Amino acid sequence: PKNRSGRTGELFDGINIGNPKVRTLTNGKASLVLSDSGNGYFSVGKTLVTKRKLRGTFGVFAYFVTENKKYSPTVSPDCKNSGKASFGNGKMTYFSESDGIRTDLTATLAEGESCAVCEFSVKNTGKSDKKGNILFYAEPVLSEFTEYSAHPAFSELFIDGLYDRDKKDVSVFRKRRADGKV
Repeated sequence: PKNRSGRTGELFDGINIGNPKVRTLTNGKASLVLSDSGNGYFSVGKTLVTKRKLRGTFGVFAYFVTENKKYSPTVSPDCKNSGKASFGNGKMTYFSESDGIRTDLTATLAEGESCAVCEFSVKNTGKSDKKGNILFYAEPVLSEFTEYSAHPAFSELFIDGLYDRDKKDVSVFRKRRADGKV
């Protein structure tokens, strides 16, 4: 059945970041733990791919940024919008509309793969043109939670990344140490 937003699944409205509603997606290889506010983390087996914290803001966030404003489908991290979330059919969808800009972020797992898929869309529902940029934000970890939480600053020294302009693809990986270990 469809909920009030016209989406299938459980609708989270009136989101309270201090009292999160959390859902877990898993495909046997990877897991996404996501809250209604947009906080969450991605893991493959025991390895955290993105930061997990016991308090505060953490996750993968997307924005449409104009000269004057940031538009986000999630309530977190800024807590300035009245976004909503919908959970169902193996995905979490966040959505918000403000000043004639509609933003949606859908998070799911690729079937049978160790891969999270985040799809961000922006729609101008207003009467005037808006120009801006798309911004994604995440904090990669690429280590077990116990290792990372024991020495977070040290762990972050060994993360590196590449951007492939042709493929428009970002890759993040752990640097090899002098002894060849990752």
